[in-house]
Amino acid sequence: MIAPFRQLRSVLALVLALIALQAFTLTAAAVVDIRGIRWLTSLHEAGLAAAIVLLAIGNLAAPSVRARWAISAGLGALGGFGLGRLLQDAWQFAGTHPVVSAASFNIGVAAGEGAGLALAFA
Repeated sequence: MIAPFRQLRSVLALVLALIALQAFTLTAAAVVDIRGIRWLTSLHEAGLAAAIVLLAIGNLAAPSVRARWAISAGLGALGGFGLGRLLQDAWQFAGTHPVVSAASFNIGVAAGEGAGLALAFA
């Protein structure tokens, strides 16, 4: 997603949109039981496939920060719900604090993505 861009400033919006929406939707998944929503798995997988195709087409043409920002936001939202669905069985270990656990997980994910971005531009 960040390969065509050479400056950190142009990529920062992509990463921030992905992190923010992923954190928001993962926290929402921690509050609401999403195990019964069967179509969410199909939406997650189809959205990831569509994003890969759109990014591949975008790499052939002139890459646009604006188009990639929208794809990044969609990936973040779908990724948060996808992680929330996968972590539903682990919320039991959070005790009575699933939101705190989700927030802690989100902080770790943001730190990891920030470290990866720093390594990519080092």
